[in-house]
Amino acid sequence: MVTKRIHGRIPGRGVALLACVGLLVFGGAGRAFANGATDRGYPYPSAPDCDEQTGTNCVGDQWGFTQGQCHSWVAYRLNQLNAKQLRGGRFDANYRQPAGQRWGGAGGWANDAARAGITVDDHPALGSVAWWSADGGHVAYVEAVNADGTVGISEMNRDFHNGFDLATLRRGVRWPAGFIHIADRPATKPPGTARAGYWMLGADGHVYGFGGAAHFGNAGGGAVAMATRRDGRGYWVTDARGTVSHFGAAIDHGGRPSLGAGEGVSAMSATPSGNGYWLFTNLGRAFAYGDAHFFGDMRATRLQGAVIASAATATGRGYYMVGSDGGVFTFGDARFRGSTGAMRLVRPVVGIAPTPDNRGYWLTASDGGVFAFGAPFRGSMGAVRLAQPVGGLVAFGTGYLMVAADGGVFNFSNKPFFGSLGGTSVPSPIIGITAFNN
Repeated sequence: MVTKRIHGRIPGRGVALLACVGLLVFGGAGRAFANGATDRGYPYPSAPDCDEQTGTNCVGDQWGFTQGQCHSWVAYRLNQLNAKQLRGGRFDANYRQPAGQRWGGAGGWANDAARAGITVDDHPALGSVAWWSADGGHVAYVEAVNADGTVGISEMNRDFHNGFDLATLRRGVRWPAGFIHIADRPATKPPGTARAGYWMLGADGHVYGFGGAAHFGNAGGGAVAMATRRDGRGYWVTDARGTVSHFGAAIDHGGRPSLGAGEGVSAMSATPSGNGYWLFTNLGRAFAYGDAHFFGDMRATRLQGAVIASAATATGRGYYMVGSDGGVFTFGDARFRGSTGAMRLVRPVVGIAPTPDNRGYWLTASDGGVFAFGAPFRGSMGAVRLAQPVGGLVAFGTGYLMVAADGGVFNFSNKPFFGSLGGTSVPSPIIGITAFNN
């Protein structure tokens, strides 16, 4: 639980002080270590850790706020991205305020906005300011308003220690008390990215969509894998028995294969046409449905590690399976480029993603380490201590996405980051991630 603090101005000081906490405890894995505040040009990368209650180590910034605090980040982002809408002006603590008044602690920003004649409502807009009144207040910059109604934000100091975070907000889950429209930017869609998106799958069967990935429904409990149509118009979810649930334009092609003792479905992949799919078991058996063809499996081989993930080739004329030991098994036109089967791994492998040209693939382990075989290395989380283990990997653009059990997403691609569940409380661990328009 967040410790209750006293917020507001410290007597005798010229800068506004605030803990800038949110409504929930900071979620760790959702922090964008690879795409942080300093990468976005924030000028105070070594801001001291301000004690908001006593004023110790609280240093003013160039906008009249406090370095490393939430309002400092918002002021920076407004001046960086909303300069045109500010019409040559500058947002700082005196912006449009009457003589003797200032923008103060975040908890009072709605009143400060009203005093400046600035609209505050419940309608998010690109470049607006998300505002929370609870626990002393907090503000964040709205980076995106998505088609599914979610809102992408960037924020600072929600952890009380200058931490930077990218998060996705949903109504009913950490939704702001209001949005402050200081100098909103016009809504635009980046060229070529309007239809890109990705889904996460929870172990309880709940599906979460980001970007252009629409939500078509949730499956029942006991979900183990998910596959999606490449056009983004639907998806399938399977449980360990191979019971397949279908949503949107994804058609039911069957399931429930005959399984042996100790055998269960552990992975699923769809054909490029969206008219078929494969189910793969922990023992390495493959079952084809719809227009999917059987290209072989590992049923005659005793595996060192259970099969935990799969991927179809771009043509649909082959597939990959990967075991928890990093052993890679290729069939059809899938090409073997190497594996970690002979390596001593610190953590088990949890995912595989082939390159778009089908010439290589990436593996990821639960600690976020990435192994590239015939593919360019785009980065990893192996050197970062994660709050929760990585549970899935998917090809995205020219690279890949990883997802952690708490819903934190790590983007190592040329595609935009559309948000994550990091920093929110998910009812069940996230076990996989899929994407479309790669």
